[in-house]
Amino acid sequence: MVVASVMGRRRRNKEVGEKRKKAAQQSKSGKNLVGKFEMDPEAKLFMTGIMHKYDMDHDAELNFGELKALMIDMNEGCEVLDHEVKTVMRGADESKNFHISREELESALQGWFEMTEEKKSGCCSVS
Repeated sequence: MVVASVMGRRRRNKEVGEKRKKAAQQSKSGKNLVGKFEMDPEAKLFMTGIMHKYDMDHDAELNFGELKALMIDMNEGCEVLDHEVKTVMRGADESKNFHISREELESALQGWFEMTEEKKSGCCSVS
């Protein structure tokens, strides 16, 4: 039963990773999903699902704790440092209200994806 749970989580994490990579590639190719361009239906559904799961106070935005919970899950349950959450939030929070809206979520996910890729490549120290 535990093995099935772990395998299910790995499969979901792989799917999340693939969607993050797709979003990052589209953003880098000029097809940004947020801002000037309309978000495609699959990405919109994905972002809505994330907001529904992690927006615990139902205010349609992710606060620091909610964003950190999302990042921990994306990090396969491994701890995420507060300064990493602050860095992602600062980079994605275009409204400067210290919360991440659904419109800002893609940028936050992309920022976290890039930060984890940098760690994997060894260019950044992990503390």
